[in-house]
Amino acid sequence: MDARIASFASAFDEQDADLVGGDPLGFDGYAQQVEDASGKEACVWGWATVGGAECALVVMDFGFLGGSMGVAVGEKVARAFDAARQR
Repeated sequence: MDARIASFASAFDEQDADLVGGDPLGFDGYAQQVEDASGKEACVWGWATVGGAECALVVMDFGFLGGSMGVAVGEKVARAFDAARQR
């Protein structure tokens, strides 16, 4: 579990870890920036236990392109909302 998440959640089960984005708008230089940030995640989401309560937790990392919201981040946030609503 990531140290940031572990600082307030007693459990975390990441979802959609294999979901990756792309560059559908073809922004100049974006593909290179993503490649340079290799190994970092813009966003993770999963089921967490915080203060004894289960919740859907979305965590964004400002260290990945300033926390920008690309295709994968938007999809993860939407999936987290949908999954939480269904539960």
